[in-house]
Amino acid sequence: MDQGGTTPIAEVTDGDVVTLSGKVEGLGELLRAPLSGEPCLIYEVYDGLEALPKLRGAIDLLLRDDTGEAEIRTEHCEATLLGRVRREQVAAIEANIDEVSRHLADLKARARKVQGPQARALHAEMRSYKRVATLLCAMKAAARGRTHAGMSEREQASFIARERASLASGEAGKFAVALERVETLLLPGQEVRVTGLARFEAAGSRGYRQAGKRLTLSGDPERPVSLEIVGEAVGSAKPRGAKRGDGQAVLAGPEAPAVIAPSRKRTRGGRPKPTPVSWVWLGLAALLGALSYLLLR
Repeated sequence: MDQGGTTPIAEVTDGDVVTLSGKVEGLGELLRAPLSGEPCLIYEVYDGLEALPKLRGAIDLLLRDDTGEAEIRTEHCEATLLGRVRREQVAAIEANIDEVSRHLADLKARARKVQGPQARALHAEMRSYKRVATLLCAMKAAARGRTHAGMSEREQASFIARERASLASGEAGKFAVALERVETLLLPGQEVRVTGLARFEAAGSRGYRQAGKRLTLSGDPERPVSLEIVGEAVGSAKPRGAKRGDGQAVLAGPEAPAVIAPSRKRTRGGRPKPTPVSWVWLGLAALLGALSYLLLR
């Protein structure tokens, strides 16, 4: 076993529970991710901050290191693919926590200078923002796989759903950012770390051309194969929030930053801003109109 806690494939013994590390390819036809359409080995789709995927697909994998190769059976496999996508969620939530804090400070300062109905209105608005701040803290905890203020996971999920619905129509509720759907992928060529039960099987029994035996890692419902990506998961999510606008955050690989596709630019009046191509067509139309007028005179 090396210093990273993994075993070289050439040193694996039949019947041991081992951890292997290497790059993976697919054994069989690649899957199509349901949201992005990306060819992949494994996909998982999450609703918002849910801890478990709503949709999942996987094919068996071939893992290679410098000493050999092994087949990874994914029928009973727990894959940890969320990676950077969850960190993007946390960053969006933290940005809105900061914004809510600034609003609360401003409301407090204004409330000190007025009395009567104006003061009561400002204090009511402060209570709404305080509710949003608590909601955002709970959402941040959920995105990190934790709980807030002593709640259980079920209580926290119920609290988040209830508060988001309750605050949705108010001005403060626009800061209750969340990712509606999250898709995470394992792609061919990515490096992974896999733990499972090692077995040597006859290559011929799986349709392999080469004679001899093939090393496999497999699991069962009680002890599934554990798979994690070394580096960053690839994924995409559709964010909704006051500061980010509608778009798609795309994670293109281990070194690539998230890219937010901006919405179409609009003027202050709310109508789309004309593009250079639009101006060209308008000019041509005006020229043709002028020529027609001169010919008909």
